[in-house]
Amino acid sequence: MRKLHWIEIVGFIATGLCVLLGLLIIWLTGQSTHLSCVRVTPTAANCLLQRQFLGVIPAGQRDIANVSGVELQEDCFDSCTYWVELRADKERVSLTHFATYSRRRAQMDEQALAQALADHPVTTFQHTSRPEWLGFAAGLFLVIFGGGLLWWFRR
Repeated sequence: MRKLHWIEIVGFIATGLCVLLGLLIIWLTGQSTHLSCVRVTPTAANCLLQRQFLGVIPAGQRDIANVSGVELQEDCFDSCTYWVELRADKERVSLTHFATYSRRRAQMDEQALAQALADHPVTTFQHTSRPEWLGFAAGLFLVIFGGGLLWWFRR
């Protein structure tokens, strides 16, 4: 058994972190959300937000009481990212765990939810948000590339 040099150890650790980052990106961007709401007053609704990984594996759910509005949020510190937040009595809840680079996609979610909240005769409504496939593919690339390097380091 040969002794590992410090550069090999640094490479192994960096590659392992690359794989872990890829797995985290896959987990976050592979989630879809399903929002089911029941109107309780003309201006508010009680909602259940369910998250699923790739549409089949439950990834959590949350009850949100008295949702009164929806807002498109953006962060343009480095490059612009967008997400949708639900406004409730004492909190704001993000529709997804991740932000998207697509303003159009986030606006479509925001407009659909705002319309459903504003449509007073509607007593129940649902909204589904798909996974972010570009982010999922990027995470998958990191895992495959990093896994290949780890396999090569092991040899």
